[in-house]
Amino acid sequence: MKNYLLLLFFTTNFLACSQTPDKEYKKYWENGKLNEVGLLDDDGNKTGEFTYYYEDGALHAKVNYSKGIANGESINYHYRGGKIWDEGKYEKGEKTGEWKGYYKTGELKSVLNYVNGKKFGECKYYYENGKLWQIGQFDKEQKGLWKHFYENGELKGMGNHVNGNEIGEWKWYFENGQLEEIGNYEKGKEVGEWKYYDDKGNHIETIKN
Repeated sequence: MKNYLLLLFFTTNFLACSQTPDKEYKKYWENGKLNEVGLLDDDGNKTGEFTYYYEDGALHAKVNYSKGIANGESINYHYRGGKIWDEGKYEKGEKTGEWKGYYKTGELKSVLNYVNGKKFGECKYYYENGKLWQIGQFDKEQKGLWKHFYENGELKGMGNHVNGNEIGEWKWYFENGQLEEIGNYEKGKEVGEWKYYDDKGNHIETIKN
């Protein structure tokens, strides 16, 4: 029993001593300011959280790595403002899940969803006053119904996309809710008749493309 415990003691200590701790890595700008700092694993790959700085020393980003590839939480910061620019997660170097973007004031700018580094599913964009600006779907490119809004929250326009291009009937409105123009798109180009109205609902003209 004593021999077994002694062997276990030496084995445990040997394993502990053989595990080389990650070493700190620092890179500097030409002006001497710190550019990035973090840890490298035994193979010299980035591991854990790395912190990046702008050339003047302001905080730029915090990114997590695994075996040299971005993996996990990531935060980017606006230059000199200190406010978050965007935040989300990486998986094997690709953006994944929900990413949020912000204005320099800290107000929410966008909520985007990613799969394998590409926008996918519902995505929302906001004005700085917090009102919704655009909402629609992505599957690498814009697809399906998209809606646009004025800063006061009123509907500005709506229509469909296929492969990132406008298609089918689109409608645009004045801020008072009156229809401004209506017509069709084909592969992102206006086709057929487009009708135009004034802000009182009176028909002004019809243009054929």
